[in-house]
Amino acid sequence: MNAPVEWSTLIDAQQAQVKQHPIFNGIAKVLSIAGRISPTLTGKWLNSLWFTPQPMPLKKDDKAWIDKANTEWIQYKGQRVPIYRWGTGPAILCVHGWGGHSGQFTPLMQKLVDEGYQVIAFDAPAHGQSEGKRTDLTEFSDLVSLIIQGENNPIHIVAHSMGGVASIDAISKGSPVLSLTLIGTPLSLNYIIQVTQSQMRLDTKIIDAHKHLMSKKYGDNVWDRFDLLQTPNDFTAPLLLIYDKDDTQILFEVSQSLQQHWPHATSIETEGLGHNRLLRNDNVIADLHHFLKHST
Repeated sequence: MNAPVEWSTLIDAQQAQVKQHPIFNGIAKVLSIAGRISPTLTGKWLNSLWFTPQPMPLKKDDKAWIDKANTEWIQYKGQRVPIYRWGTGPAILCVHGWGGHSGQFTPLMQKLVDEGYQVIAFDAPAHGQSEGKRTDLTEFSDLVSLIIQGENNPIHIVAHSMGGVASIDAISKGSPVLSLTLIGTPLSLNYIIQVTQSQMRLDTKIIDAHKHLMSKKYGDNVWDRFDLLQTPNDFTAPLLLIYDKDDTQILFEVSQSLQQHWPHATSIETEGLGHNRLLRNDNVIADLHHFLKHST
C-alpha cells in the first residue's frame, strides 16, 4: 500500500469523483495550458500559489468563542500571531490545518473546557486572525514547538489535516506530548502534491519544477521530514487516528497505513462527515474526550 504508484492510483480514482469549485477548475486549466509552453515557469507559479492559503470564513458562533479567549499576541517573523487560551487544567493544544483556523475546533474546545481542561490554539500565519499572506509547514511546526516549550508540563495535541503533519515534525524535533490525535491528516507532503497534481490534472514536468523549488528552499530532506511513515515508529505516547470514509481530500487508506506504522494507535472510523465536519460531530467529540480522559 505504501508504493507511490499505488497511492497515485488510489488518489486518481478518488479525485475523479470529486467536483471542484469552478474557480479552482479555472486556475487548473490556466496552469495546464501554461505548462505546455513553459513547465518551469508554470512550476514557479504553482509554487507561489502553494504557499498562499485561501482564507476560510469564521462562523458567527466560532468568532464568539474566539472572542472569549485569553489571547496573547506574539511576534513571529515580523507578523502578529494570536495564541488563544480557555479554561484551566491539563493542557490540550488544537492545531488547525492548511486554510483553516482555530474556530473550527469550537464545539470540541467548549466540551473540553467544560470537562476541566485548558485548551490552547493558534492561528498560523496567513490564517484566521494572524497577519501575513504566505506561510508553510515549517512555520506551523515552529509555532507548535514554541507553545509546547512554553508550558511547564507536557501537553496533549489534537491536530487536523496538515496541522497533524506539522505536529509530528515538532514532536520529532524533541517536543514532548502526553498524547496525539490526528484527524484527517495526510500521509506526507509528497502525498498532498500528488493530490494537487490529480485535482488539477497537471503534467509531471510542472510538478517536478515545483518540487525542485521546494527542495532548493528547504533541502532535499524536506520530503522525509514531512512524511509520517518516515518518522520513528517507536513513538509510545497514546495515539488516536480519526478518519472518514467519505473524505474527498484524504484517502481513508491513509489511516490503515498509519495504523500499520504505529500498531499501538487507536483508530476511529466514520462515514459521511468528509474532511471538516469531523471536527464538529458530537460522536467524534465524545470519543475524543474519552481518549483524552484515559490519556491524562
